[in-house]
This record gives sequence, C-alpha cells and structure tokens, in this order.
Amino acid sequence: MRIPKVAAGSLVGIGILELSKSTTSTALDISEWSLLVFGTLLTIGLIGEYSESPTWKRREKVFEMLVIIGVAGEIFADGGIFLFSRRLQVIAERDVALLNVKASAADERSRKAEAHLADALASAESAKALVKGYDKQIADEKARAAAAELAAAEAKREEAELRVKLLDTFGSRHLSNTQIERVAHRLTGLSGVQVDVYVQSTEYPWIRDECTNLARQIARALAKAQIDSAAWLDTTSCVSATGVVVGSVPGNKTSEAAASEIRNALVPEVDTWPHSENLLPCPGLVPLDPFWPNKRSPNANIQIIVGRGLPKFATPESLGLPPKARK
Repeated sequence: MRIPKVAAGSLVGIGILELSKSTTSTALDISEWSLLVFGTLLTIGLIGEYSESPTWKRREKVFEMLVIIGVAGEIFADGGIFLFSRRLQVIAERDVALLNVKASAADERSRKAEAHLADALASAESAKALVKGYDKQIADEKARAAAAELAAAEAKREEAELRVKLLDTFGSRHLSNTQIERVAHRLTGLSGVQVDVYVQSTEYPWIRDECTNLARQIARALAKAQIDSAAWLDTTSCVSATGVVVGSVPGNKTSEAAASEIRNALVPEVDTWPHSENLLPCPGLVPLDPFWPNKRSPNANIQIIVGRGLPKFATPESLGLPPKARK
C-alpha cells in the first residue's frame, strides 16, 4: 500500500488548524514566555562572549552555546507566536461570522415576530369590531323585544277594553240568588222532569265564561225545583243558538208543555225563546262543571241552550272600531 508523502510543515499546519480556541490561546502564551526566556539566554550569552573577565573567558564556550540556544529558541517562539496568533484570528473571524449568522437569524425571527404581532393586533381589532357589531345587534334585539312587549301590553289593554265594550253591547247576563229562587218557585210543579242545559262553544273566552256562568245559575234554579238537570259544554260547535232558548222533542206533548212552562219561568229574569229542533245525538259534550259531575247521559227530552247574548244596539263606534270607508 502506497502512503502519500506529506511535508512536515503541512502536518504542523494541519495540527495547528485543528486546535481549539483555549488550546491555541495557551500555546500562544507559552510561545510568548518562551520568547522571553530564550531572549534572556541570548542576552546572557552575548554578555559572556564580550566580557574581558578571565573567569567568564574560561566559560566562553558555554556563553556561545547560550547564544545559539537563545537565537534558535527565539526563532521557534516567534514562529509559534505567529502561527498561534493566526489561528486565534481565524477562530475570532469564524466566531464573528457565526455571530453574524445568529444575528441575522435573530433579526429574521424578530421581523417574523413583529409580523405576527401586527397580525395579532389586526385580529384583535377585527374581534373588537365584531364584538361591537354583536353588541349593536344585541341592543337592537333588546330594543325590538322591548317594543314587542309594549305592543303586547297595548294589545292586552285594547283586548280588555274591547271585552268590556262587547259585554256592555251584548249584555252581561246573570241570575242573582233572588232570581234563582223566583225561577225555582215557578217550577215546583216539574219535580223529577229531566232537563239538559247546554253551553254553546265560542272562540271568545269572555263570552264563553259569561254563558257558562249563566248556564250554571239556570241549572241551580232547576235543581232547587227538584228537576233532574244536567249541564253540558259543547266542544265541537254542535250546539248553536243566540240568547237562551228552550225546546223539547217534537211530538211529545208532555215535554212541550214542560218546556213552555220552563220558558215562561225564565222569561221574566232573562231573555228566552222557544226552540223546536232536537239536538240529540250531539258528540263532543263534556260536563260543564268538573267539580259537579252529571249523574246521567245527555238524553233528556227538554233542552236549554245558553248562547251568546243578543246585542242591544251594536255599531262599529260602540265597539270602538273605525267605520268602513264609504264610496
């Protein structure tokens, strides 16, 4: 195997180039101290050579050797100082280059951080604007809700006023305890007769309540007269009437006579009219008073229907409604 030839100086240079900064610095210090030591030996040798003293003359060879060692040592020390100083300069330049690279990288990171910060600030401003927009929407919705509540309150107030006007127009019918006693006294001769009392279904709760109360009062009067009465609420609009009507099964003279007597007993207390149609069968009937259940089915031959009251004199003005435009 052939080994390439490498000059000794090249090997020395390669070795020096591989030294670390601390080793190079130590070697430079040794070279500087060596230069001082060899310079001192050279000085002593020169003094000894030029001295005229017989004692020093006997050691002339020693002083010559000191001169040679001092000169050779200075050469090597100077060379070491040169090489190690060069190595330190290379290391310093490399460190400076690395620091410049790191500084450039840090500067790049700083610019990126500033860009991210700018983006974050922009996002924060956008979020603030979005939040302000939501706050405005919330405020608008609250305002609309408040307006809706005011409108609902106004509608309830108008509904209450219209209810009062409707009751005033159609009449708020009822039987006092005295009237109930009078009706019962007039019907004492019909004890045991079966009578069904029906309440007409309506979409207006105040009218339904007024009809229901009157029907209960009529049923109380019948019960006081020992009449077998049952009260029912129509939930399917099968029953239809205006005012209070009393009727019976057509062709039954006994039922017709009893129905006429009941009608005559009610007329002095509440507006009542005859009714000639038989309501049976009528689906969708439930007990009028859940707390006072009926004891039988709605199958009586005599029927009383309590519908809404007749208007005394109803006009758009009396109901508080704007009159229609006339051509």
